[in-house]
Amino acid sequence: MDETARFAQVRALFDQVCELPPDQREAQLLASGADPMLIAKVRALLAREGGDTQRFAAPIAGLLGAMVGEEALQAGSRVGAWTLVRQIGAGGMGTVFEARRSDGHFEQTAAIKLLRGVPSPAALQFLARERQILAGLVHPNIARLLDGGATPQGQPFLVMDYLDGVPIDRYCRDQQLSLVAVLQLLIQICGAVAFAHARLVVHCDLKPSNILVDANGRPWLLDFGIARLLGNETQDGRPSSTSLRARAFTPGFASPEQEAGGVVTTVSDVYSLGRLLQELAGPAKLASHAELNAIAARATASEPGSRYRSALEFSQDIERYLAHQPVQALPPALAYRTRKWLQRNWPLAAAALVFALTVLSFTLQLQADRDRARDAERQALAERDRATQAQAASRQISDFLISMLDGANPDAGGGEIPTSKLVEQALQRIDTELAGQPAVQAELYGKLAGVQAMLGNPKLAQDSYEKAIELQRPLTQPLVLADLLGELALLQRRSFGLEQAQVPAREALTLLEQHAAAPADLAEATRLLGAIVSQLGDRVEGERLLRLALSRAEAISPSGPHAAAAMQELAEHLVRGTEYDEAEALLRKALMMRAASGADSDALNVQEQLGSLLGKRRRFAEAEDMLRGALEQRRALKGEDDADIPWRLSELARILDNSGQPLRALPLYREALALAERKLGATSIAYAVLLNNLALASMRVGDYHESERSYRQAIAIVAKPWGERSEGLAKLRFNLATLLQMVRPKEALSLLISCESVYAQTYPGDHAEVIATRLMLAVVEATVGHGDAARGWLSKVDQASQDLGAQMGADRQYALALALRLEAQPESALAALEQADKLRTEALGDSDPRVWLARIDLAEWQALSAGSRKASAELAEQIMLKLDPVLVPDSPVRARLARLMPAR
Repeated sequence: MDETARFAQVRALFDQVCELPPDQREAQLLASGADPMLIAKVRALLAREGGDTQRFAAPIAGLLGAMVGEEALQAGSRVGAWTLVRQIGAGGMGTVFEARRSDGHFEQTAAIKLLRGVPSPAALQFLARERQILAGLVHPNIARLLDGGATPQGQPFLVMDYLDGVPIDRYCRDQQLSLVAVLQLLIQICGAVAFAHARLVVHCDLKPSNILVDANGRPWLLDFGIARLLGNETQDGRPSSTSLRARAFTPGFASPEQEAGGVVTTVSDVYSLGRLLQELAGPAKLASHAELNAIAARATASEPGSRYRSALEFSQDIERYLAHQPVQALPPALAYRTRKWLQRNWPLAAAALVFALTVLSFTLQLQADRDRARDAERQALAERDRATQAQAASRQISDFLISMLDGANPDAGGGEIPTSKLVEQALQRIDTELAGQPAVQAELYGKLAGVQAMLGNPKLAQDSYEKAIELQRPLTQPLVLADLLGELALLQRRSFGLEQAQVPAREALTLLEQHAAAPADLAEATRLLGAIVSQLGDRVEGERLLRLALSRAEAISPSGPHAAAAMQELAEHLVRGTEYDEAEALLRKALMMRAASGADSDALNVQEQLGSLLGKRRRFAEAEDMLRGALEQRRALKGEDDADIPWRLSELARILDNSGQPLRALPLYREALALAERKLGATSIAYAVLLNNLALASMRVGDYHESERSYRQAIAIVAKPWGERSEGLAKLRFNLATLLQMVRPKEALSLLISCESVYAQTYPGDHAEVIATRLMLAVVEATVGHGDAARGWLSKVDQASQDLGAQMGADRQYALALALRLEAQPESALAALEQADKLRTEALGDSDPRVWLARIDLAEWQALSAGSRKASAELAEQIMLKLDPVLVPDSPVRARLARLMPAR
């Protein structure tokens, strides 16, 4: 029998008897029928523990590992596709090395954890579970699992992100962080832990050395090496005997139930988070901050039921402390809540005190001179009456102007859109005739802004909203102010100003929460902020807010319109994360709710959203049927002049385009443009967006002249109202650069540099827009012969994100291929190009014209090799066969392919 099998038998027998009372162990050993030598080894192990096996896992695991030895690996050794560089850590579970990928596919640095000894079946189960857990935890603050396997001698290993950082306690000391900065770091850690808990994963070993902070100040949660899935207990509630490492722990940070070998739950991690708070803040600061001390005490309560129920609840109490709000860790005493209110609202409290003193002084004055007070009272009443009359007159003016402006609304059924002169005249009347009446002015500016937005003038609309908000702020009408802020945020979101939109959206939600707004307003404001945050790339907070919005909406009515709207927005968020199953389920439920309520237009919106999702899932036939049906119903319901018709035509065209039918899509794009020109005008932002869609389709059918013309017309439209630094303008320029890189790469390079500057200031480095732009910069730099610059952009992409997905992964491999070709590495370049083709096919499917268009490069590169010219010609013929039905007759693509095919 080999040593590994003997080890497994010793472990199995030890597991059977280790937790029995000492007087029953010997009988169980003899009754097992095991080999006497095995029984002798188990007795020796039990004796080493002195009869106390309640915390046997770490020392016994070490003894058993020593029995079979440990593979001698050191710097320079090869482990799978990796070469070990240097040892960076060691512990009871094994050794950690820095490693570099050495299989030639691409350069990558990682951390490799080698487990001690050749594992037993129980340990192998643990390893499989650990890899499963880590692979599913994709979060901005959690180190990811990249690879895994075993050495030829059977020693298992895990490959994880290599993080160049320092433990969080050392980071806080070295940087001399303030208490506020420490707490903000801890809030990020709580977010990562809450994310893991939501996926039924408990860390079990939260401590400073398992949390690194990188050079950018971002904390990373490491080593889910002893994590366990919730529910991995036996029927009697005790930990499974095979889950050995779930009972390993770090003294001082493990919860009491973990140290005692009891059931480990999410509140066990809450205890460790509380200990982290105590460690990072320090006893002196905790002693001088009673509320923070109470938070730490509640998190580290001995009884699990006395702690915070979740990491999120613990984090929210810290946020309350930072915002000077009452914390849940302290009793809600009136004196305490009053003190906290004064901390937050001291200007208002001071004003109230001044007011009270003024009233007192006035009262004393009244007592001294009653006759004069009566005269003053009569005068005040007269002034009040005059003010009431003036208010009524102002309201009449307001109603008149509002009704006049409602007529300017293109959807009000009035036919022709009125000229901007009407709006300018209304603005002049507000400033002149209503001067001194800020409430009326604010209302009218808000109404004007809504009309300007519908007329396709977002910049003018934003100016009007900002004037309305400026007038409204001093009026102490927080709910009215919140409504205006929400409208401004909605406008900015639609105009591609997400960073701008986030500010008023947050303020609006805060006002509504502080002033007990109507539940429906609160749900809508939460949904708007969640959608904006999600679009900005913060998936964790975005999902938290959107699920909170859904919860608030369902509390009003589980099947009401607010709940349906929240489901739609949450589905949109999930689609961005490719979580298509839950998104589709939410949309189908929302569609049933909308249809049941008889809200025809709203039901059509959901049906169209669901059709778009089906297109993303590559279920093109279902998507086309759903979108065509919705389009027919919309025309029957609202007529051909409905402002939404151009957008629905464009979306249907996009589905046809992506399904490999671009020539069928082009007439729909042109029909959408014609309707938009009649309805919204050829200078509106909406018209520019539709031009962009037509340009994309024209490029795919090889009509480069039409594509460039449409892009440039769209850019000219949006440049003035949006400005040079807008995200929307950057997107259009990026699309134009994608076209020009094939014909005029130097011009494309200039456009891409301006785009990257805008995106880098707006989004984090791992945002899709930033990565896509940097990859295209690498392609164009390589195209014009700048190999070092191309490598520089690729390095930035790799530093920001390792998980690009199939489509962006294909773009990266293509850029890498061009760089390798410049570096005179033709074989490596061709391999990278072939890998790009493989990933692109995985993302889009083999029938997608974009896949075959990209293969022209592969055919051209093969043609340069004497041994591959026949394969190049054959591939070119296959490409022509695939693309002939989707290319315009005079497309330059046909000429490229003709040069590769043999003359006939």
